[in-house]
Formats: sequence, C-alpha cells, structure tokens
Amino acid sequence: RSLGRIGDSRGIPPLVGLLANPADSVVRTAAVALWEIHQQRFEGVDNVEMQSPARWMPAEPEVFAGRLIQACRGADRHEQVAMCHVLGWFGAGEAIATLLGFLKFEGDIAQAARAALARLGGSIQAELMALLRNGDSARRGLVLPLVGHAPARSEVELCLTDPDSSVCAAACSALARLGDPSAVPALFGLLGTAGAQVSQAAVNAILTLGSRE
Repeated sequence: RSLGRIGDSRGIPPLVGLLANPADSVVRTAAVALWEIHQQRFEGVDNVEMQSPARWMPAEPEVFAGRLIQACRGADRHEQVAMCHVLGWFGAGEAIATLLGFLKFEGDIAQAARAALARLGGSIQAELMALLRNGDSARRGLVLPLVGHAPARSEVELCLTDPDSSVCAAACSALARLGDPSAVPALFGLLGTAGAQVSQAAVNAILTLGSRE
C-alpha cells in the first residue's frame, strides 16, 4: 500500500510479482497499489484508464491473470475496481471473460470493466461478437456500447430484433458509430413498427449514416 501511495513506477515490477502470491489479500493489495501508481503517473491526463501501464512485464500472463481472478472473490468495491483495470492490462482470454462478467455489476465496478475492455479494443472483438449473437438482452445491452468496428455490423443488426427496446436503441446507436451505410435498410425496417425510443434512435442513426435510401 505504501508503494501505491508513493507512486514511483520503479515499484511496479515487485508488485507485479506479488500477483502470483498464494494469499488473496496480498494479491488484492498489490493490484490496488499498481492501479494507484498508474493513476499518479497519469495525473491530469484525460482517460487515465486508456493509458498504457509503465514497466508492465508479467511473467506467464495467463498464470498471473488466473491468480488475480481467483483473488477477486471476497474483494471489496475499491479492490474490485483496481483489479478490473489490472486485468485489462493482461489482455488474456480468461481476463477478458472475467471483465465481461463484471459488466453486470453496477456503478464504478462496471465502469472500470467497461474502460478496461475499451482499452483492449479490437483484440476482444471475437468475444463481443459471440455475446451479441448468443447473449440475452442484459448482456447485449452491456456489450453494445463497446462495439466500434465495422465487421460487427451483422451481429449488431441481430440486436435490432431484441425484445428489450433499450437494447434495440443501443443497437441503432452502435450502427451509427460503425459508419456502414449498408445498415440503413435494416434501420428503416424499424420505422413504424417500433416504439418511440427505438424509432428515434433509428432516425438518428439513418441521418448519421446517410445513404441513397
């Protein structure tokens, strides 16, 4: 904890080593300290959570990520927020799956998980696409704001028929972000058949994308 308060990046390598410690409390404390150092390093910078960590050299990333995930059980909210950000630095498959699970939490924990996933960007597209294709309304609603690459258009269009109107509206916004005008016909299909929230979102997306239609 003292290393975290000091904020010196030279403390990062020994703290990273503690992420494999057999004591869960030590792993959680090390993760909090790592996140505190990161925050101090980028103090005053916008989107601190999107910045690359300094001196981040974990040996056997999958092993370290697995140990960090195990230690999440019993962590308090402050610790869970820090652990979400550190898990995002790994970018390992199991870490990504855990972060996707944290999206169902409320408040700062979900925000931390969403920020960590957003930083990973295109490297998690396969996992996001699977959730859009096969996830329930709750999962789709959490994942849609993370979509930002054109290959996702067909999966996002599947969400236009979701029974939850808020998910349909989020899908419209996601299609607008993707910038592919070929999605416009699907958006036109919502007009006159969906409720006001979805229809307005569809109109906004159509105006954003533009097309001959």
